[in-house]
Amino acid sequence: MSRYKLRSTGSEPRVDDTLDNDPDGWRKRVDAILQANIRRRVNGRVAAHRTVEHNTTVIFCAFDTWHNKLNHKVKKPQNLTERHVQVLVRYWYEQGKAASTMNNDLSVIRKFYGWMGKKGVVRSLRDYLPDAPVERVERRNMAATGNRSKSWSANGIDVEKKLQEAFALDERFGIILAMQFAFGYRRKETISIRPWINDLRAVGQNAFMMYERDGTKGGRQRLIRLEFPFQVWALDYAKSRIPKRAHLGWQKTRRGQDAKLPYSLERYKEYMKKLGISRRDVFVTGHGGRAEYAENCALLRGFVPASLGGKANQMPREDLEILEKQVSENLGHSRARITRDSYYGSPPNTDPQTAGSESPGESGSGASTGIVDNATQRAPVGTVTSLEERLAAAGEAPKGVLDLIGSYYRTMPAGRVRPDPSKPLVRGVGRFAAKVVNERVKAEPVKRKGTVKSRQHADRQLRLPFRDRLPTITRVTRGKSPGDDVDD
Repeated sequence: MSRYKLRSTGSEPRVDDTLDNDPDGWRKRVDAILQANIRRRVNGRVAAHRTVEHNTTVIFCAFDTWHNKLNHKVKKPQNLTERHVQVLVRYWYEQGKAASTMNNDLSVIRKFYGWMGKKGVVRSLRDYLPDAPVERVERRNMAATGNRSKSWSANGIDVEKKLQEAFALDERFGIILAMQFAFGYRRKETISIRPWINDLRAVGQNAFMMYERDGTKGGRQRLIRLEFPFQVWALDYAKSRIPKRAHLGWQKTRRGQDAKLPYSLERYKEYMKKLGISRRDVFVTGHGGRAEYAENCALLRGFVPASLGGKANQMPREDLEILEKQVSENLGHSRARITRDSYYGSPPNTDPQTAGSESPGESGSGASTGIVDNATQRAPVGTVTSLEERLAAAGEAPKGVLDLIGSYYRTMPAGRVRPDPSKPLVRGVGRFAAKVVNERVKAEPVKRKGTVKSRQHADRQLRLPFRDRLPTITRVTRGKSPGDDVDD
């Protein structure tokens, strides 16, 4: 044998050629692209674990659709073209995906193309679906629903009554719900916070700190100022019932085992259903507490949000932008537009020459939305009222849970009042209109593997993994069913 290494003749198969013969070789190529790019955001920051998991799921679901549903055997991701995106978007549309889901998934596909050096190839959803109705391609925001409020009180739901029912179901659930209305937390944030650790009053600040470990969206920390007496009292009650190092979620399962975050989230949804809160039934969800907090922050600062009848000319635009930015920071948003589109809407544009000519009291809505805009009681714009002054005006602190529940409406800003119990609740509608069953399947029981499944069981197949869903149902490949709770 020669001691010299022979030069390759080119007959040995390359690694890339080996993957060509592997039916799942495309998975390894896609995974290599993801590992090199997915942990870095577009702005250069480190991506959150939730973002990494979501983007990975979207990309692999897209490739599964190309291979198994559309018969596009893409062996090399670099061979993807705009045609592949077009047929994928058309498939999403025919399967009834919601507009928000399609827009979000398309943005992930756009990033994936950019990682392969194909920036600008993926266009907007409207470009791929020019003949689709507007509501099927544009994201659902406040403008799409006519600035209809998402808060509980504005939809005729008595917050104090629901808090009382929540405490009757489970004390820990009642505390979680009270903290949501007090601070506008997201569901995951409320369960993850540690009241004793996050409270900064011990160091001389009337504020509550949300750290990255507290389940904040995108890992964004924020400082929430204590502005309402109900915030102070709800926080004090939570600290009186929670161990000093414990988070707000459940510590033990019903079987006595240590509870983790997924368990607390499922238990939260279970109790929310028992309260009768779902978008399908009463239009609002548990996330409506966050929307109500956003409206309360706006009212406290002297402007009426569009969801409560506010108009664009209630104050100069520059002043309004500053106040909206303050509300957005309390909610953990960097841009005020996100808060407007998600929680309290944007009023119609008016003549700039009349801006500021109308007082906030003239732009309020009536009692039909759960708001009585008492302009004479609201502090003028720019007037600073300290927390101590509001606590003194609110009277004696509650001595028990019933006093805490009964203090919600009387400590809110001028304008937020208890809904009229004589008026019926506004019935909700499903957020996603995509859960449509074929006419043939409606008339016949669903048969699968020699058994007969009920229609209710068939609808539950929408939650199964993609490859296990019934082929006879027009379904949503990803997303949630009507009535499910959502996290903005």
